[in-house]
Amino acid sequence: MQKVCQQQKDFNMLQSKIVTSISLVLLLLLSVEAQTTLDITGVSSVNQKPTQTVVTFEINHKSISYESVLDKLNADINGLMVSLKKQGFDAEDITTNQFDISKSRRYTDGSWKEDGYTANQQLKVTFPIDKKRLVKVLKATTGSGSEPDVDITFSIDGETATAIKEELLVAAVKDAKAKADLIAATTGQKVVGIQKINYGRGSSSTPQPIYKMAEARMSADATNFAPMEAAAIAMSDHVQITYILE
Repeated sequence: MQKVCQQQKDFNMLQSKIVTSISLVLLLLLSVEAQTTLDITGVSSVNQKPTQTVVTFEINHKSISYESVLDKLNADINGLMVSLKKQGFDAEDITTNQFDISKSRRYTDGSWKEDGYTANQQLKVTFPIDKKRLVKVLKATTGSGSEPDVDITFSIDGETATAIKEELLVAAVKDAKAKADLIAATTGQKVVGIQKINYGRGSSSTPQPIYKMAEARMSADATNFAPMEAAAIAMSDHVQITYILE
């Protein structure tokens, strides 16, 4: 009989704990549902002057045989390398962007026929913004005999870009908070917390700044080249924050 009474007491205690737990969960859910939230997108942007010049040289050749097109390409690349080294670039400063040798075909008499080989290679050098050095680099390459096509791109170096991204993120968060405070104050409420933060694309936390590059394309035989003014690069960031109001 005592055992039965003890079991009944244990059951009643357990039942009481379950009811209490359910009540707490319901109160929590009601509290969450009763929260007033505000979704805000904080944005930031800056126009940053480029800090470096990237010059890409492209050499193309065509010949009847694989060996001859490769010899021509190597001769011009070596000549270009010599000219760039005279301008103060070390071998490790000169990188190869692209290298390709492929069969050439032409359409004649109703069919495609092999027409020798084409070869292509790109070299790239990067240096701080310097108009005088850019002119010297371009003029030096015209004397190499390689006659490359040239792409000139102005960009921001990695260290500077990283610092700007951090500043943009801080500014975007401050922008979101300022907007939330203004809306809350206008509606007679105040911001008391943050429910959720979304940053980046999807679940990624990687910032997505926008880069707009100023580019120019020219032939390297333009010895009277007048350097263009590097246009500012627009960078931006954004963050989405859900604030709790009361």
